[in-house]
Amino acid sequence: MADAPALYPHTRGPFQYALAFTGLGDKEQTVAQLERMANLGPVRLGRDLTYPEFSLVRGDPRVKALGKKVGLPD
Repeated sequence: MADAPALYPHTRGPFQYALAFTGLGDKEQTVAQLERMANLGPVRLGRDLTYPEFSLVRGDPRVKALGKKVGLPD
């Protein structure tokens, strides 16, 4: 799974990494990338978490805490 960034060689933002890792079923790395995304602001994180690809981690307490940290509603 360490080569997941190779799936997106030209775009290396946390959103692309999170998509790659969730596609691989790697919950830990997906959450790590979502934590990086939280620094980009609540609108981006809130919007992106609605994508069906992120259903793997949507109920994870760490992701809920991230949402709370950036001010997203429960």
